[in-house]
Amino acid sequence: MTLRLRLSLWYGTLCALTLTAVGLVGYTASVSEQFLALDRILVVSARLVESGMRTYGRSYAFETDTTEQTKGGTVMVLRSYAPSGALMYRSPSDPGLPETRPQRPLSDPAPPAYLDLLPLPLTNAHVTPSANGAFGTLMVDGQRWRRYVLQVGTARKTMGYVEALTPLGRVDQGPATWRGC
Repeated sequence: MTLRLRLSLWYGTLCALTLTAVGLVGYTASVSEQFLALDRILVVSARLVESGMRTYGRSYAFETDTTEQTKGGTVMVLRSYAPSGALMYRSPSDPGLPETRPQRPLSDPAPPAYLDLLPLPLTNAHVTPSANGAFGTLMVDGQRWRRYVLQVGTARKTMGYVEALTPLGRVDQGPATWRGC
């Protein structure tokens, strides 16, 4: 084997490995950012409802119909629970999700949702919940739902819980189904 052939094989192999590594890092960053964007939307939505509950005892967000996907394809379900954990209000976009125990994510928070999907989790990025909130994941009819639960109240008295949910089906299926990104 000539020196020219050996160098060509060596550089070709090095180039292929570099392109594979760059592709894997890019894919990981793209997928994890899609999940983190949904987590940010859940946190903001739950805090909006919490603000209304603290001020008026109920939030106008429960009258907002979010059954139509937003431009980015996000569907949002909002629910509020009594201090006992009984469901009080649900947004019109709730497709009949089963009632949950809102206290569960607070005592046993879920890891970032992208960890179940990525072949190599090269990032440990996550959205930091507030001190009285936590993320959870539900499986409903074969589809994962990400949820963020926020405890409303003071350190001594709980007024209730706010739960914001969104389906993960679109991002679980991968980049081919992402629109508007």
